[in-house]
Amino acid sequence: MLGKKNQLWFIKFKPLFAVIVALGASVSTSLWGQTHSERVTIFSSFQPSLQEFSKINIKPEPPSTYFETLDTEFPSVEKVMSTSAELELISPLLARTKDNQNEYRNYVKASLGSFISPFFFFMHHSNLSKETSLDLSIQHLSSWIKVKDYAPSDWMQNAFSLGLNHAFSNHSLRSDLYYKYNSNRYYGFKPDDFPENDFIKSDLAQRYQNIGFSTSLKSNYKDVNMLHHEVNLKYNYLTDHFSAREHSFNLKGDLQKNFEWFRYDGNQTTGIEINTGYYANNDTVIKNTDFLLGLMPTLRLAGSFYEIKAGLRLNYFNDSSAHFYAYPVLSGKLFIFDQRVEMYALMDGDLNRQSLYQMTDNNPFLRSGEAAYWSNTRFLFKTGIKTGIIKNLDLHFGLQFNEIDNAGFYITDTTTPFQNTLKVVNDNVNLLTFVGELSYKLSNKFMIASKLQFDKYETTTLTRVWHTPSFQMNLRANYQFDEKLRFLSEMIFQSHRYAPYYIGGIEKIMDLKPVADINIGSEYAINEQFTVFAQINNLLHNKYERYYNYPVQGIQLFAGMSLKF
Repeated sequence: MLGKKNQLWFIKFKPLFAVIVALGASVSTSLWGQTHSERVTIFSSFQPSLQEFSKINIKPEPPSTYFETLDTEFPSVEKVMSTSAELELISPLLARTKDNQNEYRNYVKASLGSFISPFFFFMHHSNLSKETSLDLSIQHLSSWIKVKDYAPSDWMQNAFSLGLNHAFSNHSLRSDLYYKYNSNRYYGFKPDDFPENDFIKSDLAQRYQNIGFSTSLKSNYKDVNMLHHEVNLKYNYLTDHFSAREHSFNLKGDLQKNFEWFRYDGNQTTGIEINTGYYANNDTVIKNTDFLLGLMPTLRLAGSFYEIKAGLRLNYFNDSSAHFYAYPVLSGKLFIFDQRVEMYALMDGDLNRQSLYQMTDNNPFLRSGEAAYWSNTRFLFKTGIKTGIIKNLDLHFGLQFNEIDNAGFYITDTTTPFQNTLKVVNDNVNLLTFVGELSYKLSNKFMIASKLQFDKYETTTLTRVWHTPSFQMNLRANYQFDEKLRFLSEMIFQSHRYAPYYIGGIEKIMDLKPVADINIGSEYAINEQFTVFAQINNLLHNKYERYYNYPVQGIQLFAGMSLKF
């Protein structure tokens, strides 16, 4: 677990303080009097599209178990950069035509894939009153054909959610209840390699059930001098096929108030963020309980073309013993060229709990009973530039450095007969990341977006950072042929990844071939309400491995329809 010494890092942050001070100086001398206005680029009409249909045989992103990637505030860039394999649950109930707009209460999307892979999604939205609305969604996704030469690999994902929104005079309340049932099999071995070990299909079964709720209360005062606040409450219960269980309870609060502490022409906002968490994990052998209390007082100064924020993040963490951590927080943003260029810098640090819910969602082949753990980002620094200065082109270039204690990586658990489950190993790492993002819209017909990410790790004890690529690329392009027909494409690439294996107790390194995946598809709107679509996944028929001994299916075909009513 993490060390017991307080983590106070003011001295090592001196270079960053100099950067922020220089940033503030340039603000005060060169750009006084500009006004800030957000720039939003919308690529296409608000229609359910094929790119939101999930790619069911791959979740190619590496396990993000210990740090947050660089954020992107351009809405256009942020949306198209998502590579999640889950369906985006944005509201698909608004259909736009040339001169009018119709609203529908229900949306259905269904398809069938070549590996007997049915997909179904239903969403309902209704207004119970002027102040209250109801959302309901049901989703099913499965595949019933095994990966060639490997053990049975059928799987299924089901989800149900119910949401309620209510608007008060000065507040908004959102509450959600959800249930998820996912099942899969530990298919990561070839039965022909173990002729002496008999097994039946049920021996490989794993399933995860999650039930939980969340509620959020936000103030929406028009008066900027009021005490603005937000409270978020979330609970999740997870259980698996082998009686491993996890309870997680989180309560977060944020208070913001304008105070004039000193003479200053811009806005002075004083705030405090509160974060509490209670976590309990147990199975047939072990039982662990953790508690977290976090506080972060902040002061934010905002002018017409800049923003500076300073704070101190304090975390008290208790498992079998007590730990206290403190991280100075300092950030700055500078808006230039009529707000079309943003330069930013941030210094921070934080404790992050890697829960069983997070790990099994990312890696369903994790061995049952694997313990949740805490990682400590002792120091985080990121800087970059975002620009929309060229018409229809958004760019983001970012650089980030992390010093992380107890980062987690997945390796094969060699204690099992078939060595077909994975476990977590931890190490202290330094990570340098460069991110480049681009989105371009040519008229209303063609859109292209791309993201590049380079990662350089330094480990303390591990030979490599396992199952983690050093380079990733995602490229998407959409072409709107006419009002009815649209074509979509996506390319995903990841560089070599490495996994350990052992011969006679000696560690060997397996080189997992790069991920190269191309998806193409089209959709045709027969009318305003009814659309048909087709999609080809893994066009290159590349059977790369998600994790060691876990290859994906080859090329897949899908066809389906969507209906609004």
